[in-house]
Amino acid sequence: MEIGRIMAMSFMAGGAAMAVGGIAVFKHMRAFAATAARCSGRLVGYEAAKSKNTSDTSDLYEVNSGSANFYPVVEFTDLNGKKQRFTASTGSNQKPYDLGAEVPVMYDPQDPEGADIESKLYQWLIPGLVGGLGAACLAVGIAIW
Repeated sequence: MEIGRIMAMSFMAGGAAMAVGGIAVFKHMRAFAATAARCSGRLVGYEAAKSKNTSDTSDLYEVNSGSANFYPVVEFTDLNGKKQRFTASTGSNQKPYDLGAEVPVMYDPQDPEGADIESKLYQWLIPGLVGGLGAACLAVGIAIW
């Protein structure tokens, strides 16, 4: 089998897997959003996590001193009146909210500890990127074939 066919099949298989993954993530996020309870939370702090870069010549991790991601820490009161606290699942290199800011919260009423900040951007961006990249790889594979 020639190298072009192997590359084409690799792109098509990887692209199809990513496209299916994007659809699965979208369905999961949509199902969660449909059943989630919503309320307002208050930003009480940030957790910082240093980014790590690997070197091709070493198995050791080097900490990039200027790069940190900040994850919002939010408190809210669930439907049962119990105060909950969580760290958001997504962070950035900037602090998008001021301390004490009110933020929209989504959580599973059966598991309030699985809460997150409600953000349409992340609900659509992650599955869109994964699915879109998968579709692009699939198209490249078909074009190479």
